[in-house]
Amino acid sequence: MRDTFLSEINRSISAGSDPLQVIPDLANRHFPAWDDDGGEGYASVFSYTVPADGTYYLLVISTPSEKTSGTYQLTVAVNSPRPLTGEEESTGDTIAVFDATASLANVAVQELYGTLSPNHTLDNYALLPVKKGDRFYAYTEPTSGDLIPVIILHDYGFKRLSAGIAGGPNTSTTLQYIFQEDDSNNHLQITTDPRGGENVSGDYRLLVGLNAPEVLSGYASPTPQEVIRQPIKVKTGIELEQLTSIDQKNENFGVVANIWMEWNDPRLAFSPDTCDCSYKVYRNIDDFASEYDDLWPEFTLFNQQERRWTQNQLILVRPDGTATYFERFWVTLQAPDFNFRKFPFDSQQFYIRLDSLYPEDIYVFTPWEEKTAIGTQLGEEEWYITDSGANVSST
Repeated sequence: MRDTFLSEINRSISAGSDPLQVIPDLANRHFPAWDDDGGEGYASVFSYTVPADGTYYLLVISTPSEKTSGTYQLTVAVNSPRPLTGEEESTGDTIAVFDATASLANVAVQELYGTLSPNHTLDNYALLPVKKGDRFYAYTEPTSGDLIPVIILHDYGFKRLSAGIAGGPNTSTTLQYIFQEDDSNNHLQITTDPRGGENVSGDYRLLVGLNAPEVLSGYASPTPQEVIRQPIKVKTGIELEQLTSIDQKNENFGVVANIWMEWNDPRLAFSPDTCDCSYKVYRNIDDFASEYDDLWPEFTLFNQQERRWTQNQLILVRPDGTATYFERFWVTLQAPDFNFRKFPFDSQQFYIRLDSLYPEDIYVFTPWEEKTAIGTQLGEEEWYITDSGANVSST
């Protein structure tokens, strides 16, 4: 029902219809009663007179007008207007029962691929938070090479919870585990079986599921819900505004530059009606980090030689969890690659090296082309900028 409703809305909007008109028209056609934000702020509320005895279903979905996510609280009453006035005190009577089967609650299947080699013998995957009683399933099989995969499930302190070992080369491996409590920061590791020797390498396919036992067969279909927390991609760009100095003897140079970063993390999302604002601004990292539990892609300037002086710094967070970081700074940077033997007709490469402080299963830098630029008045007249660009490397 939800897929049909949303697909009809999307088709109408794509055809040029007004969303403010399309959504009410289709909702009235599909549902006996509905509401989007008729309550206080963005809360939804409605009343409905039951026409006949029977079983009725209450459908809760995210607003179809934009992409949103988060937790919610539902208040249901019979022959009482309390929900209409915002009162939430319960009488203890059971009025509605959550239908986990119809909702596909906590059911998720995800498919991933990886490669192990003598120089890379371990892949680590972070699981999304789980609930007490959730059943976790994993299946892996080699797809090339002489790989014998091993699956190990760890808790947040890397205590081993369960493991699966293949019978030999070219055979699949399975693992299953029931979580005993609400938990987060669990890890799944794929490594090589020592029986294969030191030079084992090959590709593998990994299928993981939550409350989806069909994963053990290796043929489960992936769902929109994920099991493994994917690394957050961080668009990163540097605008070079000025070259303040170039010291040939000490092999360094000074710059005035801007750092831009942008990423989306659902954990940063908020409802605009909680602050009557369309975005939040933080003018120093400490304020942002204390509110969001350090959920930001910390970095260091790898070739920084002296203190970095920051002129401006801010983070802007939008309701959907998109954060934009800006910093204007000046600093002296090391340049050990300088070679002046062809002076004064030498060509040099100047690097500003931004180094992520977190492993790649948490944050991954990607070039932000629009924010990677060179200023028009650099201040060093004896130098000509012939080319510039950004690249990301993994070490």
